[in-house]
Amino acid sequence: FFKEGGGNFTIDNFYVSDIDLGVMVTDGDAPAGVRIEAGDLAITNIQFADIAETFSATNYEGANQSFYTEGIATGAGNGANSPDWAAGWTIGLENSETISENLAGEVTGDVSLSASIEYLLTSSFIVKEGGSLTIPAGTVI
Repeated sequence: FFKEGGGNFTIDNFYVSDIDLGVMVTDGDAPAGVRIEAGDLAITNIQFADIAETFSATNYEGANQSFYTEGIATGAGNGANSPDWAAGWTIGLENSETISENLAGEVTGDVSLSASIEYLLTSSFIVKEGGSLTIPAGTVI
């Protein structure tokens, strides 16, 4: 979404998927049009993937239609896939192998945590009399 305002923008090596409109310029936004015509927005090597049947790269209708160029995004990722270098230690990516569990409540028996699981302390976690909690080295809480 590009609209009026200050600054110049250069965007390179950008991957976008599952969209129906690539670069939106606000309808009737004369200042945005002036900025595009002046070269204040440059998008190079943008890759549109898995696009809708009604896809349009931009809704901008001005003379400068070369403010963006399509290509194959390379860079840190693998297209739509998460980058290989992020596997196993990042959270929230489909190739993350990090498992997380919430810790909360009271411990009355023997509980052992695992260094292969990331624990989230969501409230108090109390070891009561007679209970034990074993936390191995390298465990992340």
